[in-house]
Amino acid sequence: MTKSRNYNGDSWFWVPDRGTAAANATNESWRIRNVFTNPQVDDGVWYFSAILPLSAIFSFCNEYQKAIYGMQHKISLTGTNNTSALLRTNAAIDASGNYPALVALANDIVVNITTLKWVMRDVRPSLIKEKEVLSIIEDKKPVQLAFLNMRLESINVPTATLFIWNLQLASGVERPRFIIVGFQTGKGADQTTNNASFDLNGLNVTDAYIVLNNTRYPYSNFGTNYATKAYTKCYHEYLIFL
Repeated sequence: MTKSRNYNGDSWFWVPDRGTAAANATNESWRIRNVFTNPQVDDGVWYFSAILPLSAIFSFCNEYQKAIYGMQHKISLTGTNNTSALLRTNAAIDASGNYPALVALANDIVVNITTLKWVMRDVRPSLIKEKEVLSIIEDKKPVQLAFLNMRLESINVPTATLFIWNLQLASGVERPRFIIVGFQTGKGADQTTNNASFDLNGLNVTDAYIVLNNTRYPYSNFGTNYATKAYTKCYHEYLIFL
């Protein structure tokens, strides 16, 4: 939601879905993403490379645009036992023709990271600016570092007409600017589902609102009806967010 549909990040495997949200060959962008991460080569080994901008993983990179002097940067990779994030398939799916460039494998895929580079821009100030910066450092003046913290929470939606979801925020530290709610069904099982797509099929959400400090947002009901395509107000809020 932070990028327009015309934005393409091919170098870091991010291309918006086109035509459909299906995770197969009918989705033109899915094919592009799939070829990036699963190219076919003769020796049976897949090679790929990517450039991931810091703004995609660190919130402060979107808000703080100034030079950072004399601070250490470190990146840590934590391994998990989750193998569902890797593209896999079986003979039946491979034979269907709907999932091109996928090879049937008997075992889990092993990813070997051969090269990992952390690239930071080198800023060299003029003598006048360098003197100003050193003066601030010597005097130990505090520098405000504003950034937008992003949190992700998920629950299993109960089978009920109405349900309440309590969000936990640190009082005085976290002041919410945006709250985004999405629904997914049957995602994450394997490569045949598109984890980046959200759906409301069969849910027909008629209204949603937030109560913050006894104040309701929005102040009036959305009054949506997906069966009759009455969801213009929700889409308008989405456009405002962009």
